[in-house]
Amino acid sequence: MSSKASRPVSLERSLSWGMGALLLAVLLMLLGIAAWIGRESAIQFALSRLQHDSDAILGSMDMKQREVVGSLSPIYAQPLSGHYYMVVFSDGQKLLSHSLWDQELVLAKGTVAEASYRLVPGPQAQQLLIWQRAYEKGGQKFSIVIAEDVAPLMLAIRHFLWIGVMSSLSAILLMLLVQRLVIRRAFARLDPIREDLQAVRRGLRSQVREDVPAEVLPMVAEFNKLLQAWKQHQERSRNAVGNLAHALKVPLNLISRQGEKGGDRHLQQQAQTMQQLIERELKRARITGRAVVGKHFRPRQDLADIVDTVRILYHHKPLDILLEVDAQES
Repeated sequence: MSSKASRPVSLERSLSWGMGALLLAVLLMLLGIAAWIGRESAIQFALSRLQHDSDAILGSMDMKQREVVGSLSPIYAQPLSGHYYMVVFSDGQKLLSHSLWDQELVLAKGTVAEASYRLVPGPQAQQLLIWQRAYEKGGQKFSIVIAEDVAPLMLAIRHFLWIGVMSSLSAILLMLLVQRLVIRRAFARLDPIREDLQAVRRGLRSQVREDVPAEVLPMVAEFNKLLQAWKQHQERSRNAVGNLAHALKVPLNLISRQGEKGGDRHLQQQAQTMQQLIERELKRARITGRAVVGKHFRPRQDLADIVDTVRILYHHKPLDILLEVDAQES
């Protein structure tokens, strides 16, 4: 099995990746909506101005001379100013604004009474929003095509979106950082559980405290039940061994006496050996008593306590006890 497959799963990393992916998806959705709303708003704003200018051109036209006689905005007289108009009559004659210079606007195919608009590339890398509508005045049919360069508007929208992207990414990073701190602070509340588990392993506690977060309380409760069941099983096994040893003492005494009567030394020796084993197991059961689950023998501390107890019990006698322990603490 590879080390990658055996690597433990990090809840913090999983939550961070999941939250980051969710926030990024929400960010992309919101940016898409904001881009669409910004683009449509800019287009509708520009279209309202084009329609007003078209009405002004319509009102200023002299149909006999086929020219615009009224005053329009001076911007239509500046070459390549980004504001253009073109009037196309039904017989093909065209009336162009001075701002078009030697350019022409593209006329949509067909003649419709309803207004239409489209975005097309213009001169000098301009992006033209073209508004077009068919009219009839003085018995003549014609179409007015009017355009405005919306590249600055689109650039402003893209700039706004870029600022939004950078701000949103910064907000996502900040949220992930705050989430990481919150998760680590929450996981820090599990440290007492680890300390209790270590205390149980050393025999200093019989169970893990249950003053823990609600999410891990069922696991802690089940672990305490497991410890209790193991302790009961251990005590039952110890009692069974003690009961068995007590039950074997009477038959062994009979066997030993039978060996004495018959002069069978080998039988006597085997009976004595079994008697010693039984006594040793009984002593072990008495010494173990009701020890805490998981408690280990600590040579230095436990033997030092025994020496102190002996000195207290026999304080009236001159005792010289030398304690040397080479065993490692368990």
